[in-house]
Amino acid sequence: MSTNQQVVGNTVNENVTTVTTPKTDPQQVTIIAEEKSKPNIIDFLNKETEKEKAKPQANQLDKRANRWELGVLVAPSFGNTKKLNMGYGLSMEYSLSDKLSLSSGIAYNEMTASKSATPSGLAYSPSSAAFVQDSKNLESTSEKVIGLDIPLELKYHISNSIYANFGVSAFAVLDYQRNNTYLEKKLVPNYLLGGAAGAPNSPIVGGGLGNEASFANSMFVNQRTTEPAPESNTNESKYIGFYNLSVGYKKKISKNNAVSIEPFMKLPMKEVSKDNLRLIGTGLRLKFDF
Repeated sequence: MSTNQQVVGNTVNENVTTVTTPKTDPQQVTIIAEEKSKPNIIDFLNKETEKEKAKPQANQLDKRANRWELGVLVAPSFGNTKKLNMGYGLSMEYSLSDKLSLSSGIAYNEMTASKSATPSGLAYSPSSAAFVQDSKNLESTSEKVIGLDIPLELKYHISNSIYANFGVSAFAVLDYQRNNTYLEKKLVPNYLLGGAAGAPNSPIVGGGLGNEASFANSMFVNQRTTEPAPESNTNESKYIGFYNLSVGYKKKISKNNAVSIEPFMKLPMKEVSKDNLRLIGTGLRLKFDF
């Protein structure tokens, strides 16, 4: 019996294993917690993608808003006269694609035109002075139109800085002035002239032997006068159509602002008056976009 007890005792002692629990290091616990709290780049990208998918309508509105461009402009120009005409207005543009844009706006413009007339009437000579009476011959006709110009143009972007415009515009007439300049030949008494023919501020054109003929107490003189044109010859249309051509250079001065320089030409679609006065305008348009 004693022998069996020892065998059992030895067997039990051999099968029993000692389990030891390792001690927890506080520093290792802190490092593991910090690693878990660090953001994961993949998780960050996934969250950003979900945000973009959640607001597609807002993105579309932003893209549409970026297609619009507003600006102010100044447009000095010349017609077939020596007078400088000015124009001021607002412009707006909508981008159809990278190469094409549709532009419009409204501008306050003035345009002028003139045309010389062939003098008619009896030619003057000293030998025939006694038979010449007072005469009045049309020398030139001029007109001035002021109104609101509303263009509709297609812009083609040749490069990032250079572009070309072609379109039409409706010109709403606010004020129309038409004047005729006459060259008058009059027989004037000498005492009214006082020897002042050709003096400064005198309307008398003559003063030489070829322009005057002395009689007993009078002489012939030439005088220019400007009068409003008869109503029958004035323009009755309240709207004028124009073809517009321009080439421009655009330079960005900031993220949202740019300056443009455009040489332009305006051609009337039809004759404005019976005398075939063509209101052609050529000039330089300066634009500031914002």
